Amino acid sequence: MDINTARLRIFVKQIPRSRVEVLQSRVEVLQSRFEVLQSRFEVLQSRVEVLQSRFEVLQSRFEVLQSRFEVLQTLSQRDRVHRCVGVA
Repeated sequence: MDINTARLRIFVKQIPRSRVEVLQSRVEVLQSRFEVLQSRFEVLQSRVEVLQSRFEVLQSRFEVLQSRFEVLQTLSQRDRVHRCVGVA
């Protein structure tokens, strides 16, 4: 076996290793990207939960205000009736 053949065999043996190394580095990159996306998803999920709770608070405040408005409307109507009766 001459030197060129030996070099060629070494080179050929090194090709799969370099491919494996390239694939391994790609897998590592993809794993880190996945971890980043996963953490972003968790952040978004917590933001959604916060927004949901804020919405629920606002909804209950609206219901309270709505009931207060209805009470004021009823009192206003009674007041008008009393004024009309008092005038007549």
